[in-house]
Amino acid sequence: MNFENIPRRALFLIFPLLLIAASCHNSQKKENKQTNIAPLAAFQPGVVVDRVPCAADTSESYALYLPSDYNPNKVYPVVFFFDAHARGALVVKKYKSVAQSLNFILVASNNSENGQPESVSNKILYHFMQDVEQRFSLDPQRIYTSGFSGGARVAAGIGLFNKSVAGTIGLEAGFPGIRQIPDNHLTYVGVVGNLDFNYLELKNLAVQLDRLGMNNLLIVYPGKHALPPAEVFKRAYEFLMLDAMRKHIIPIDQSVIDSVKMNYEKIRLDAKKKHQYLQQVEADQALVKNLEGLAEVSSYQEEIKRLSTDQDYKNQLKKETSFNKTEAEYQQKYTESLSSQDAAWWKHEIEGIYQKKKAAKSEAGKLMNQRLLNYLSLMSYLYADGSIKNEQMDATKKFLMIYEMVDPGNSEVYLMKAEYYAITNQDAKVFPSLQDALDHGFNDAYRIRENAYFQKLKSSPDFQKILDELKDKPKTD
Repeated sequence: MNFENIPRRALFLIFPLLLIAASCHNSQKKENKQTNIAPLAAFQPGVVVDRVPCAADTSESYALYLPSDYNPNKVYPVVFFFDAHARGALVVKKYKSVAQSLNFILVASNNSENGQPESVSNKILYHFMQDVEQRFSLDPQRIYTSGFSGGARVAAGIGLFNKSVAGTIGLEAGFPGIRQIPDNHLTYVGVVGNLDFNYLELKNLAVQLDRLGMNNLLIVYPGKHALPPAEVFKRAYEFLMLDAMRKHIIPIDQSVIDSVKMNYEKIRLDAKKKHQYLQQVEADQALVKNLEGLAEVSSYQEEIKRLSTDQDYKNQLKKETSFNKTEAEYQQKYTESLSSQDAAWWKHEIEGIYQKKKAAKSEAGKLMNQRLLNYLSLMSYLYADGSIKNEQMDATKKFLMIYEMVDPGNSEVYLMKAEYYAITNQDAKVFPSLQDALDHGFNDAYRIRENAYFQKLKSSPDFQKILDELKDKPKTD
């Protein structure tokens, strides 16, 4: 999505990037179905609503959670969420406890997802955000966006180019591909797991935003590329709340200040005990960013200054910098080698990564090598997907071999193998691969039932058996 070449118009919430005339008049557009806005009584506060149809087009919808004390005579902050896989209901159920405890409206699109044409995506975003604005009582000074993976880039794009958006929480991915950051009005929270293939991206983005003087926080937690735990999302939203307190938009809430201080003090003291000076300084910096102007932070600032001259700290920083440089170099090498190197080279290279991970003397070394495996998982998936679509079966076979070696627990590997077998007329291998996908957690019956590569197999009892097994599987991360 090109966020810089989008004409600007004005609404109450001023979401100009969503208003593209072409997005409402393209040849693939479904006819809009106008409906009346449902009364508030249709949405019970304190209860997750899986699907709220958009009035402008009822084929589009979003999941909703209103805090239990919701009153239309008051205004409430809102988080507009964009998931990479259109799992709106799953997202709202995962983070409803945060919305309840911190008293904000949480809405997540059931239609916005990765890989959509720009015109389709813009239409969905506009209908979604307009519908929420019209139905519910929102605080115009506390409009927030958030998203996961590709959805995080969408959320950041909306926030960066719309001054009515006060803050963005980007989960497991950074900014969209833009030439430069337009200004520094946005308060931004980046969240990334220490095993995520986007770890370096979020780390480097935080450094860039600090240099630009942009109000931002980076939260790193133990995890991979998945929706973070609710307690991590809570820490991200608390930063936005503290920002609103500093700007005198909402009253100072000492309970939030105490919660943030307690969480980061625990991290800080644990790091200090283990002589992990980098983590100790990062905790100090987070405490300053969260609490400055709201609580005493001079002791943390002094500790940062003191540790920055400590030789042990400098040695740890040097090692981390070296690991980050090595990781970036390997990422570039592997990207360039995916097409050029054969299966035997890749088998040897991947075995080498596993060996280096096992032999690593430090936790940082183990994490780096696991992130490289996770990076290859993403890249081999993308290359395999592209090869399947372009009917390049020899390349598909190689990329799937890489994918399975680096990420054998990922259900997508086995779904793509089933597609490969269907395309190459190896029908006897399709259903065992689909069963492998289910055994590894695949749970989306629609993607199998409507998959174009499996249509010739629909009459098979084995196909129906797979669909029957999926009926009772809830969507998960």
